[in-house]
Amino acid sequence: MRTLLLLSTLAAGILGAGCAPVAMTRSDGDNRYVCDTQRMAQVDRAAERSYTEIHWLRCPLVKRPVG
Repeated sequence: MRTLLLLSTLAAGILGAGCAPVAMTRSDGDNRYVCDTQRMAQVDRAAERSYTEIHWLRCPLVKRPVG
């Protein structure tokens, strides 16, 4: 019984390790575009004035200055 438990735990660990995400590289994390929070706030204020509801699916992007 212990052997079966040990083997099943080992198999689950190996399968779980195979499904692990790929590690991010520096270029993956170095995104030049960020959410335009000023534009989002402007749209939210306009929606509040007109009594409409906003649900953001994607934020408007703005290019971040290099530096």
